[in-house]
Amino acid sequence: QNRHTQIAVLTSPQREIVLAGTKDAPDATGAFYIHNNTGVLVLKGLQPLPADQAYQFWFIPAEGSPVPSGVIQVTNAAPNTLTVTIPANGQNFAKLGVTIEPKIGSPAPTGALVLLGSPT
Repeated sequence: QNRHTQIAVLTSPQREIVLAGTKDAPDATGAFYIHNNTGVLVLKGLQPLPADQAYQFWFIPAEGSPVPSGVIQVTNAAPNTLTVTIPANGQNFAKLGVTIEPKIGSPAPTGALVLLGSPT
């Protein structure tokens, strides 16, 4: 089911937002594809993390706290994907980010910001 959702979003996105690597992951890149309230995050160039850590995706509003989304384990250099339902409190985001967090995720960012993007 997840693969079908990803294919549907990636073949007919309504929006695409590019995420660039930060100083903590300068070779990393990402893109977030949106169709209705479903998004697919595609990550490239992130390094695998220790078993107790993962990458976490965030919807960042212009004001207020970042809204946590999915957690993804990167196991190799191949592109990694994460499918998320965009929460109501995350739909009016000003930026998107990816941080390093505990493997179960965090309610607020605590680790290094490795990818950041803004809608154009």
